[in-house]
Amino acid sequence: MTLLFLFCSTIFLAQNNFEENELIFENLKLEITIDSKDDIKDINLSDIKSIFNQSKENQPIDLNIHCNNITSIGTELVTNLSFNIKGNSNDISLLIKKIKTIKKNIKKYYNNQKMNK
Repeated sequence: MTLLFLFCSTIFLAQNNFEENELIFENLKLEITIDSKDDIKDINLSDIKSIFNQSKENQPIDLNIHCNNITSIGTELVTNLSFNIKGNSNDISLLIKKIKTIKKNIKKYYNNQKMNK
């Protein structure tokens, strides 16, 4: 009986007590690829903000947004367009503000593409 008690207590004490699985990001890098103007609507700022909020404090955050398509702007041929946002997890509101600005620029890019065709 004593041997069984020691065996069971060893097993129970060896178990780790986890309250909840928590996901925390370090050096967060996101890439979003857009193929058309309609894809811009799929960029949900609240989802991106919630991902950014899961970063540790004072961690670098890097977001790349790639716009695919071949178009001509003036005399130049543009095969794709990329935007890169770098920031810090301590200032997520600034990152979201930059993303809003880039979304507007992407809309202008696709509107120009439509007008040039």
